Amino acid sequence: MVTVVIRTVIIYIILTLTLRIMGKRQIGELEISELIVTFMLSELATTPISDTNVPLFNGIVPIILLLSIEGMLSFITVKVPLFKKLIYGKPSILIHNGRLDQAELRNQRIELSELMCAVRQSGIPSLSDVFCAILEENGKISVFSKATKDALTPEQANITAEDDGVGLPLIMDRRIIKENMHLMGWSDSRLQKALSSRNLTLKDVFLLSADLKGNVYIIKKERKQ
Repeated sequence: MVTVVIRTVIIYIILTLTLRIMGKRQIGELEISELIVTFMLSELATTPISDTNVPLFNGIVPIILLLSIEGMLSFITVKVPLFKKLIYGKPSILIHNGRLDQAELRNQRIELSELMCAVRQSGIPSLSDVFCAILEENGKISVFSKATKDALTPEQANITAEDDGVGLPLIMDRRIIKENMHLMGWSDSRLQKALSSRNLTLKDVFLLSADLKGNVYIIKKERKQ
């Protein structure tokens, strides 16, 4: 009995440290690889606790190995965007400028009822009030209402409102996002002009996003100390 207690405490401490290192995400926000690691950790942890004939070392080593693999994957996905797309996928635009992309719904295997549920959970009563909906990498759907349906109620005040649109990233960590450039109608020359007017080059930019009105938001790349 004492052996089981000691094993349980040791495994508990190791699992706590492992999950602490992995981060604080909720289960619904875990990436695919993180979810797989979580399931495997639970199985590996119970074996040496329930079966005292299994050496404790046989449970600890795989846990540390999984943590190392997850750490390497996280590092690689930051450095190699293509690898991140292969492992985690990329955000998918389901509704853009108020237009529902039925083909993308089919590609992502999302039922219309599921999309409408996400819309209602975002506090928007009708699909017709949605300006943009994006299926994020973690599987959640982000929904944005039309300007005329915002909380400021310009419609009720009989004021004409215009949609600024969602600020899409055109540059992420010194990398140009060609897909978003096309969606926003930006050319390479326009992007270069936006950088030049601020005395910036591509290497200086961590994030550059723009909306439909041409409003630009920039975060400069921090230099390593």
